[in-house]
Amino acid sequence: KPEKNTTKVSESVFQSNGNYMVIAGSFIKKENAQVQLKKLKNIGYSNAELKVFVASEYHSVIVSRYNSQSEAEKTVQDLKKKGIESFVKTKQ
Repeated sequence: KPEKNTTKVSESVFQSNGNYMVIAGSFIKKENAQVQLKKLKNIGYSNAELKVFVASEYHSVIVSRYNSQSEAEKTVQDLKKKGIESFVKTKQ
């Protein structure tokens, strides 16, 4: 019997360093996540990526990853000035 959710594999293959991720939204619809991703790339966040975390059905938009929480918080503040809500998620 084929698995229902085989689309998650390709997006979770990408791995990067940094225990602090800045997340700018989680969306059920992939299209909505892609709109947010495009917006971030257009304002200079070229490392932004989509990811479906394990045990989640949401498409999370990761702005960037950092080794320090203070760097991640700086990005959250920068995004807020540009009208984009985000938060820091620590890698489990």
